[in-house]
Amino acid sequence: MPAYPRYASSVFDLVARSLAVGLTGREELPRRPEPLNIPIHRSGNTSYVRLGEIPEPAATFFRKRIEHSGCPVIEEDPEPMQCAYASDWLDFLTGRR
Repeated sequence: MPAYPRYASSVFDLVARSLAVGLTGREELPRRPEPLNIPIHRSGNTSYVRLGEIPEPAATFFRKRIEHSGCPVIEEDPEPMQCAYASDWLDFLTGRR
């Protein structure tokens, strides 16, 4: 008989372990993704984010969500047409957009 450690845990732990084995072949969960710490810039009264600073795949999903929304044109920015309102970005992160 293999020496398998016994754990006293909930059924949710068993489900998570089963999913991990099914997805990765190993009984360990994959690493958690790094948080998206995108800087919020200001120009006058406008808070904005630069689309080029958002890593993939979040950038693609965010661009799809704002494709029919208005975007600011920040003339002081090196890429004035590649900006989005910070409120749209924060709504996207919280799942409201």
